[in-house]
Amino acid sequence: MFTLLTGRAIPPAYREGEVLEGIAPVYDPRVDVIARICKPEKIKYAENTIVLCPPVQAGAAAREWLEAARRCDLLCILVRGFTSAEVYHPAGSVDARRDHTNLEAELVLSDLDLVEKRLERMGKEKRAGLSPAQMLEEKVLHRCKEALENGRWLNALQLEPHELGAIKSLSFLTLLPVLWAYNVDEDSVAGAEPAGPGEFRVSCRIEQEIAAIEDPAERREYLKGMGLELSGLERMNRAAY
Repeated sequence: MFTLLTGRAIPPAYREGEVLEGIAPVYDPRVDVIARICKPEKIKYAENTIVLCPPVQAGAAAREWLEAARRCDLLCILVRGFTSAEVYHPAGSVDARRDHTNLEAELVLSDLDLVEKRLERMGKEKRAGLSPAQMLEEKVLHRCKEALENGRWLNALQLEPHELGAIKSLSFLTLLPVLWAYNVDEDSVAGAEPAGPGEFRVSCRIEQEIAAIEDPAERREYLKGMGLELSGLERMNRAAY
């Protein structure tokens, strides 16, 4: 998916802990209309910078992945939804909703761990007295702790700007907006999207076929035959922007 979005191939020596970045142009037909009128020397679309967080090996700590994700403005989480006897699934079976739920829980737990460690440090700092800014931070952190302990994402708290500013340095993952992408079988792409906001069905196998069609008219016909106006990656990239 990263390669299809950005055109950047994954190097064979891609190793644990490595972060890759690529640029994904956001196609906009209005730009093409303006270009036909103005005839510029170069056409440049808006762009998303896509960060491929480091792979996490089975049984390994996810610290590098979490650190890279915390520096982003939005999370796009790819969940396997396709069946294939050739591609091993660590859980032994394919269940996209189960994996979605587990991943959400992992992100909540990682933020809860941050909150608890920060509150523990602040407990020690209290001996010397807390500044007004620290008192505000402590108050907000206790709200965050309660929400996370109940399995709620922090972006559901609707914190005020000054409250967000008090905890900005902690870079909580569950404060970020999130897009969920399900990489599904080819016959599952057409039709309605999965229920829920910010969720997309894509088939990377089909997206490869679409990307290989150079003629725009032929590509549109291909999509039309599948009951789609835009490819899954185009829709997801536009939503991310």
